[in-house]
Amino acid sequence: MRTTAQAAHDRVDARLPLEARFGSLSVGQRQLVAICRSLAKDARLVFMDEPGASLIRQEVEHLFRVVRRLKDQGVSIVFVSHRLDEVLEMADRVTVIRDGKKISTMPAADMTEDLLTQHMMGERIEAEFLTSDTGGGASVLEVRDLSRAGAFDGMTLSGGNQQCVVLGKWLATNPRILILDSPTIGVDVKNERSIYEIAQDRARQKVPVIMISDELNELYFNANRIFHTADGQRRAEYRPLEITREAMTDAICAWMAWHHGRGLLVISIFLVALFSALSPYFYSASNATDLLEPYAVTTVLAAGVVVVLISGGLNLAIIATANASTLLMVWLLNGLIWPDVTGAEQIAWIALVFAAGLALCVAIGVINGRLVAIVGVHPILATLEPMTLINGVNPYPTNGGTLSGLRDPVLFISNGPIFHKPLSLFIFLAAAGAVSFLLGQMPLGIRIRIVGSNLNAAWFSGANTSAVLIRST
Repeated sequence: MRTTAQAAHDRVDARLPLEARFGSLSVGQRQLVAICRSLAKDARLVFMDEPGASLIRQEVEHLFRVVRRLKDQGVSIVFVSHRLDEVLEMADRVTVIRDGKKISTMPAADMTEDLLTQHMMGERIEAEFLTSDTGGGASVLEVRDLSRAGAFDGMTLSGGNQQCVVLGKWLATNPRILILDSPTIGVDVKNERSIYEIAQDRARQKVPVIMISDELNELYFNANRIFHTADGQRRAEYRPLEITREAMTDAICAWMAWHHGRGLLVISIFLVALFSALSPYFYSASNATDLLEPYAVTTVLAAGVVVVLISGGLNLAIIATANASTLLMVWLLNGLIWPDVTGAEQIAWIALVFAAGLALCVAIGVINGRLVAIVGVHPILATLEPMTLINGVNPYPTNGGTLSGLRDPVLFISNGPIFHKPLSLFIFLAAAGAVSFLLGQMPLGIRIRIVGSNLNAAWFSGANTSAVLIRST
């Protein structure tokens, strides 16, 4: 796997650390990983749908170099983009599609931005979009401590024409302040430009315009000032004429990365501090042990359930399987370990018994997994029947009663202390750590997450989805 990944990286000169987590990569680096994934399958035709939409200029230029390099290697590329400069710079041939129909196909050398825009719109559009120089003025709207209890009714708009109708309705009232909340969502390029023209025209008439948008380009090329708000507060102010778009993007992303998850951390620290103040025994190792020990076994099972759920499946037989495995191991341990068996021989027998219990779990899991992945049975039905069968068989080894007269090694596994702590607590910590490492670092865990995220996309990407489902179940 590493050799294949390195070969794909070398083809595009990606220069990415193969050990890096995907979540730690920038948007541009993730684009390169997606391209490398296609090349790992020796793709001869690559579709790129808006690859530069979320990239800064340096990343776009790197992407262009990768595209040119692939083209030189004989890879055919379909490059879908609404950015005219990207199309004219990268393409050999340009095809314009409008309303689901092909409008034209021309060599890129014969195409200009004006001609391309005309083919896209169906008419010639001449417009300039410059930030209105409205100058400074007195404040016309100030809001402090604005709040409202209860819920607000929402309205869903679809289509550029409906958006323009709503905008026209409010413009007819000659507003003193114009507030546009995501005005171009779902709007085609033509109506989008019309909305920008209306906003700029009102600004030139000294009407304050407040535009709320998640599209940074939309704000950067239309606004005099840009305010970054988060958690109901204004975090920063930018002036497009004084800062580059890339610098502003980096500043906003850096703030978001720093504050992501901060709320949960603050709440956790507050609760620990509160209970520690209320009781001097709360913040102690003995209390932590008392809290974790009763749930050690349940948490081990929960760790297994997490793997199944993340893969997109469900296993109703996990408790029945755990009971059957436990009964088998206890029965074997109690019958195979005699009082005169000690030392290395005893350890060998214990390891053998644990292997037998693990083998039983694996066998049941493989059966359930094959029913889901190969036969196509729904996970609920595929695990419900084995659960019923196992629950019916479990009482037979004990004749419906309980196992008694357990030997010391068996009792030690369930209650034996290590460093004055129960062994079950260490088993729980080991299981939680193993599952965390599996899902976060190991290739199998990454494939489990990919399959659980989108089974069809994983299959089309070349992943062996059946094997992943069998192993995770």
